[in-house]
Amino acid sequence: MNYLLPVLLSLCLQDPVTVTPKDDLAKIRDSVRGKKAVVVLRGGTYVLPETLVFKAEDSETTWRAAPGETVVLSGGRPISGWKKAEGGLWTAQVPDELRFNQLFIDGKRRTRARTPNAGDFFRVDGQLTEDKPTKLKFKEGDLKADWAARGDVEVVALQKWAELRMPIVSVDAATRTAVLSGDTYKWIIESQARYWVENAPDLLDAPGEWYLDKKTGVLSYKPLDAEDPTKGVAIAPALKQLVRIEGAKQLRFEGITFSHADWSIGPKGYSDTQAAIDYAGAVQAQGAVGCSFENCVVSHVGGYGIDLSRGCKENRIVRCEVTGHRRGRHPHRRDHAAEGRGGPDPEERRQRLPCPRHRPRLPRGRRGLGRPQLEEPAPAQSHSRHVLFGVLDRLVLGLRTQRRAGKTSSSRTWCTTSAAACSPTWAGSTP
Repeated sequence: MNYLLPVLLSLCLQDPVTVTPKDDLAKIRDSVRGKKAVVVLRGGTYVLPETLVFKAEDSETTWRAAPGETVVLSGGRPISGWKKAEGGLWTAQVPDELRFNQLFIDGKRRTRARTPNAGDFFRVDGQLTEDKPTKLKFKEGDLKADWAARGDVEVVALQKWAELRMPIVSVDAATRTAVLSGDTYKWIIESQARYWVENAPDLLDAPGEWYLDKKTGVLSYKPLDAEDPTKGVAIAPALKQLVRIEGAKQLRFEGITFSHADWSIGPKGYSDTQAAIDYAGAVQAQGAVGCSFENCVVSHVGGYGIDLSRGCKENRIVRCEVTGHRRGRHPHRRDHAAEGRGGPDPEERRQRLPCPRHRPRLPRGRRGLGRPQLEEPAPAQSHSRHVLFGVLDRLVLGLRTQRRAGKTSSSRTWCTTSAAACSPTWAGSTP
């Protein structure tokens, strides 16, 4: 409690700084540095031109949404100028500087053009090889040679407990072998693994799918039934990361929504070792001490939600929610073929942190906290990455002691209480 006293006194002795979506948040941040200020954000969407970075000199500052108002810090850009095209498609020209891997229309994630369509998969004929780069043996007719020529058509393979996403480099129809862009790890290779192919114009055949020609900047979209793109709100993420904290102390965010961050895999693609441990969050902190997120939301991001990395300790996340994110999924755990894309609709996958009654004891490790499971209540193996919620797929729940009728017993407990019914708090520190 002693460390809270100077914070409370400082908040009482100064007037808040009120800002609107027309203000430049980076300039506001610079203007209040070292002043232990309270910044009140009026309702609206604050479009971030670049990642908003907070450093040690930004310590002891509070960023708070105005009471009763919705504040969104967005890394997205609106898509407009839709025109009808052939084959039931609509097209729009996007700026040269805008190249993205996700598209949201009216707050819902749309599917990047793929085959087979959502709800079905190809199967590897055997298993991926340990060659460098890895090779995939496909079944007759599944892959096309011209996809390799495009350079950005990707294979997404669902391995034992990890996902592989790599561009196709070459296709040999005679041997039914495709060479992918990178290496994979032998301990995740799965026999007859499910996979699909993504991001080719000829795959754009199902309602709700889209394709962006990154050379011309032409975005093509096949609307859902009765959907008019000119009347909807289309958002494409322009940033990979929304907020980054570097060494700040007692920096607080209250009632703010962080939305629209993209993902990136690089030219060699991405092969997950386990649970995407090296993938950053849309909100990331390093060396953060005593910082907090309260009543915040992270939505529509391509990586993790909030990532507390090296050197973080004594941080708090209270009554926060993450929804519509992509990383950390483990579709191998059960067959989701009927649900599509290897798992439930991302918009339906939400994670709230456990309430104090059900707060887990997590194993100590190099990076601190593990990650909570999104889809199933059963705990899985622990993980050493200090990542707090986001599409976070694993949580090791420790045994807790319960005293009932004068007896002490141990049991595993999962919190099913909604955020409206409790005040979930989860704090942790990095050893």
